[in-house]
Amino acid sequence: NNLGNAYRDLPNGNHTENINRAIEAYKAALRVRTEKDFPYQWAMTQNNLGMAYRILESGNRIENLQNAITAFQAALRELNERNYPIDWGLAQNGLGNTYVSLPSSDKTENVKKAISAYQAALRGLTETNVPFDWAMTQKNLGAAYSEMPVDDKGENSRSALAAFQAALKVYNEKDFPIDWAMTQIGLGQFYEELPTGDKSENLKQAILACQKSLRVYNETD
Repeated sequence: NNLGNAYRDLPNGNHTENINRAIEAYKAALRVRTEKDFPYQWAMTQNNLGMAYRILESGNRIENLQNAITAFQAALRELNERNYPIDWGLAQNGLGNTYVSLPSSDKTENVKKAISAYQAALRGLTETNVPFDWAMTQKNLGAAYSEMPVDDKGENSRSALAAFQAALKVYNEKDFPIDWAMTQIGLGQFYEELPTGDKSENLKQAILACQKSLRVYNETD
């Protein structure tokens, strides 16, 4: 399991080869870490396996993502909200990331599943106990709502904006510059594509958010 984590996070070498090695290591771990004998360890390895399949770029992309969903759903059989709220929340966040990445003719349905998973994750990942993971999930939730079709009452747009703003309560420029800048980019894309309100004002807000991100994403660094 630890070998898989090391290969998955290895910053150099062939990324695809590293991820494939990680997957093989996790599968090897699962021969001993069975659901019956070591349920918690089994679930954590399933969660790691899901993360690896989600970022695997070689082979059939849809099949990789389906494998990720299967692994996350398996993990959630043991990582229940009551006993393991943080691990459960992180698995739900991983599931949401996978659904939102799934290429499909029914994109809206997948995004709805992602939103449901992120909302579930936020019950375990609270601003008080794990503020960074809470903000990460809020950012993901904002991006998912931004992909939803425009509704008559504008609820999806309001939900997206609220989630981005929530993330920025934790993601400040000083302590988390990269995450802050990524959220600013998401906010900029949101305002750029916002179909309601004053178009000129929306674009001004989009420009402002992108300009903020460029304070971190500079040419030198």
